[in-house]
Amino acid sequence: MALIIAALLWGSAAYADTLEGIAVSVRSGDTLEVRSETSKKVRIFRILGIEAPRRGQKGFANSRRSLESLVKGQKVTVDWLHKQVCPPSGGKCGYLGKVLLKGDDIGLRLIRVGAAWQDQGQKREQSTTDKVLYQDAERQAVKAKAGVWKLKAKNGPKQSRN
Repeated sequence: MALIIAALLWGSAAYADTLEGIAVSVRSGDTLEVRSETSKKVRIFRILGIEAPRRGQKGFANSRRSLESLVKGQKVTVDWLHKQVCPPSGGKCGYLGKVLLKGDDIGLRLIRVGAAWQDQGQKREQSTTDKVLYQDAERQAVKAKAGVWKLKAKNGPKQSRN
């Protein structure tokens, strides 16, 4: 019975693998490169469940700096899906993953400070618990007019691109 309850709470997130490594660079407010501790291979990850302003949009630099200040040079754990996502402007594709720093959910932290929006298109990839936490964090950020929520582009990157 406890196993069934845990499965219901976890929801649909079924991570393919876990990688521990060093965040060697930050490409944007939701994308980073992590060097594996074991293989030394560098992989690109897009943080699951969030979307940050893109290059050329208001808030891009602040969002990128927020992620960089949290993870660059730090040991992180990435629970990742074997699902690649590619930037709309082209460039290297990356994998979707939940990024943790000492057990702290980095995507959730970025939403809380207004450095990113909850990505509505990735909700089905997240656990039920994470969906609720991210939604609540975004509501609080909106109320506080934190980060991207004090800019004119309040409804996320997709609207801002149009």
